[in-house]
Amino acid sequence: MPTPISDRLTAAPDVSAACWAVVDHLAEVPGALPSVYLERGGRLRCQAVRGYLEILDGLPPTAGIIGRTFRTGEPTVEHDVTRSPDFVEIIGDVVAEACFPIHCKGALVGVVNVESTVPLHDAAVARVHDTAALLGQRLEALGGPPTESPSQRLVRHAARLTGLTKVDEMEREVLDAALDISRMGSAMLLRLDENGAVGARRALGPLAVELESLPGRTLRRLAHSVQEGASRYTISPGDRDRPVVQLPGTKIRTLLALPVIAEGAAREVLLLADRRAKAVTTDEIELLEMLCAQAGSALRVAGLVRELRTQAATDPLTGLGHHRTFHTKLRRLRGKRIAVLLLDLDGFKQINDTFGHQAGDRLLREVAATLSAALRRGDELFRIGGDEFGALLRVQDQTEAMEAAERLVAAAATIGDVTVSIGVAMCEEDEPVESVLGRADRALYDVKQTGRNAAALA
Repeated sequence: MPTPISDRLTAAPDVSAACWAVVDHLAEVPGALPSVYLERGGRLRCQAVRGYLEILDGLPPTAGIIGRTFRTGEPTVEHDVTRSPDFVEIIGDVVAEACFPIHCKGALVGVVNVESTVPLHDAAVARVHDTAALLGQRLEALGGPPTESPSQRLVRHAARLTGLTKVDEMEREVLDAALDISRMGSAMLLRLDENGAVGARRALGPLAVELESLPGRTLRRLAHSVQEGASRYTISPGDRDRPVVQLPGTKIRTLLALPVIAEGAAREVLLLADRRAKAVTTDEIELLEMLCAQAGSALRVAGLVRELRTQAATDPLTGLGHHRTFHTKLRRLRGKRIAVLLLDLDGFKQINDTFGHQAGDRLLREVAATLSAALRRGDELFRIGGDEFGALLRVQDQTEAMEAAERLVAAAATIGDVTVSIGVAMCEEDEPVESVLGRADRALYDVKQTGRNAAALA
């Protein structure tokens, strides 16, 4: 007579043995292909399985009937898998599937799943349900599912880093990963410039404000101590009421400093701090160094992507947005209270013809800087052609728009070599972009025809 599943589970010395006891028990059902999945690191990991030659592992909660059951926490019974949009075919003979959640200590920790090559009757479905409940009880008695090891957490965070392209998102992920792997309370990234000076600071945790408030000379000393690639950390707990030597007057009792190497240099430094006096092991440091190596590579790629995006969106001569950027921004702002200004330099061709294109380029850079300085915060200037500029201003009415345009005319006049003519048009509600640009262009033409060095409203 087969041993009852309750007895098999009671005899299971660990989680793995308990999961195998479950699939062996469910494999007694004719046609059954049982498996047990437990969540770890946001994915469902196969713990035990019978009847398959191929296994799906690392399932996200969005994948298949298994993922749906875990995601919703509700049992799933499909008597005809061909009717289920969630069914993932592994074996072609499967006709039915039953999946039940596993609860442990009040939390959803995984699922027990049975695919079947024959119809699943009520008794078989009840058997899966009861077995999942008993497994949850045994997991609770064993202390719960096994947690991720520090190495597994590192791999998970490294995978996330490779999927990010924005520097700020990567820095946040590095801090989250460092806290997760080290079990320290707080973390901060210091960005270093080419001369090794401490720049931006980004911190997380209860000591974030205290870390961000550390004197620059202290941070420079910590950063420079790891510039050659070595890591630095407190060696023993020591006196619980005494701060680490480098940071007197703080609540920090444990401190780690690790370089984030990119292109052979420490471009950033990772600081980890805790209010508790903790011993740090070499193995922990090695994992954090691997994280920093991954972060250095990812941040370098992100910096290159950001640089390429900036180059693609800006005029290389003046640093302003170019023609495409101007039109893209205008379309985004369509329907808002926006004034569109088209500006043309008066007499620029003569300067180019007389003094050469290098002189013309210097003048364009000076004009761009002067006009940008005359704009208010939030207004934007673009170079949209050879000697043509555009501006997008957030204004309340035509009067405010004309006042801004006249400031630009006056600012350009201070340069001495050229003046500007400006056509101004207020965006009407639901007006096509081509229409408002056409009106501004006609206003600019009117200024050109009546003396230049002025602004006109469409």
